[in-house]
Amino acid sequence: MDELVQIFEFLKTRGIVSDNLTGKLLFAGGLLLLLLPVLQALWKILQSLVLKYNQGVLNRNLTYFTPGEVDRATRYYVPTQYELISSAEGDEAKHGYAASPKRKLIPFFLKRAFKYDADDNKFYLVLADSGMGKTTFMVNLYLRYKNQWNFLGLGHRPDIKLFPLGRKDILEDIKAVENKAGTILLLDAFDEDGEAVTDWQKRLNEILAVAERFKEVVITCRTQFFPTEKEEPQRAGFFKHGGEGGEHSFQKLYLSVFDDKDVKRYLRKRFFRFLPRYRKARQVVAKSPNLVVRPMLLSYINDFVDENRVFKYSYEIYEVLVNKWIEREAKKEFIAKKYGSEKAYKEKLSRFSHALA
Repeated sequence: MDELVQIFEFLKTRGIVSDNLTGKLLFAGGLLLLLLPVLQALWKILQSLVLKYNQGVLNRNLTYFTPGEVDRATRYYVPTQYELISSAEGDEAKHGYAASPKRKLIPFFLKRAFKYDADDNKFYLVLADSGMGKTTFMVNLYLRYKNQWNFLGLGHRPDIKLFPLGRKDILEDIKAVENKAGTILLLDAFDEDGEAVTDWQKRLNEILAVAERFKEVVITCRTQFFPTEKEEPQRAGFFKHGGEGGEHSFQKLYLSVFDDKDVKRYLRKRFFRFLPRYRKARQVVAKSPNLVVRPMLLSYINDFVDENRVFKYSYEIYEVLVNKWIEREAKKEFIAKKYGSEKAYKEKLSRFSHALA
């Protein structure tokens, strides 16, 4: 408000505005400043109602995911972006390759990949490092597809199914889908498939033998799961159009790390912009730019905001992150029984982390 007064005082001394107009403008500006928090609160309420509806849709349909997992994937979701070259190949994850522009991933699938005759691809492999939001992307892709408006119900739209590959006997559930040719298949976390860990090539062939009959197939996987980029899957092993169109290849897409705009968008979703917690979150982000580019790590920002301390150095932020991680691990149900107590496990995990580092 003081800055606003100074601006109008400057304009008045230059003869640009009169005293009467200055008073009116100051009143309007002050009123607007008072209303901004109220308007933001109303916007947050509207967003929470939409979120509740969307989470209801997901909880009714995604029986393999818990309500907690759905909530984490949707509450503060920032649109996923992708590149055609892995940013992990660059010197710093935050920068990636200038020659590989970022694009929004969900619109790519909704407007191109999932449209009839939009392209000749059938198999998509979405790759990213740990903590980059692969599952979050799949849940929100499923939701956006479900929420697409089909005008008056005219025309046929394929169904969509999402399966986590880390579940035991998941292939049997995929086989049980009736209208495979009229269904888009989303397969999340190939790297969490127990059999893939033993022999990923053999397991991928088994999965593709079942998935080949579906209209489109999207598989996510951790980039480091494959020894090198050259060893990432290239060919799907099935032929297009009865063999006349050549063999199907994987179209590979790499999730992008958060840029500055993404980080700001996330913080605005998580905190009220006019409260001290938002300002403290911005301070933490400024101290650790390489930490917050991964959505999973940025999701822990609340832990830093709740700490009653001022962070001067990056190592202090990493220290809090590790300690909070150890605390969360120690609270798991089986820990106290297996290690005697939560305290004993925290000490053991802390010593292991230091030794590993």
